[in-house]
Amino acid sequence: MTRSKNLLGLISLLLFLPSAFAGPPKEFDSGIKDGKDQGRDRIAPGWHMRTNIKVQDDGRIIGTTTLWNANFNGFVGGAVILLKDKDGNVIWPPAGEAGKAVMEKGIGGTEESVVGKWDLTYPKELFPKIAGAEFVHMNVGRNPAKLAETLEGYLKAGKKAAEAAKGLYDLFK
Repeated sequence: MTRSKNLLGLISLLLFLPSAFAGPPKEFDSGIKDGKDQGRDRIAPGWHMRTNIKVQDDGRIIGTTTLWNANFNGFVGGAVILLKDKDGNVIWPPAGEAGKAVMEKGIGGTEESVVGKWDLTYPKELFPKIAGAEFVHMNVGRNPAKLAETLEGYLKAGKKAAEAAKGLYDLFK
């Protein structure tokens, strides 16, 4: 009996160990810039967005995007998440997979705010290299495919995260 209890205890310990050494999630917020809370991103007069993500070491990104509306008509907000390394290079999504980093959420004209919860997956071996995230928020209207297509071009060109984000904003001006 003692031997089976010891064996059971050893098995329990081995099952517990990987989670005990798992790294804490890396958290990023689109409203925090240079360590200061800058609030929501202004999409257009009366339209705002903010995204928070937790990047976990198991290859999951858990996110929340909030849209605010002070207009009589709603909008479809698009959020792009770019994970970057310490040098600002985009390490996820890779070229060919830009669509995996684009989320969309609509808000009606009578709603003040709406929260979209979502999750994505990325290759978990990238976790140690992740040093930051770049967020792009915009009104994608009825054409979110254009957002993914444009992002794909920046990824193929090997642009830094900030360059890609600026280019996406310029596209929807």
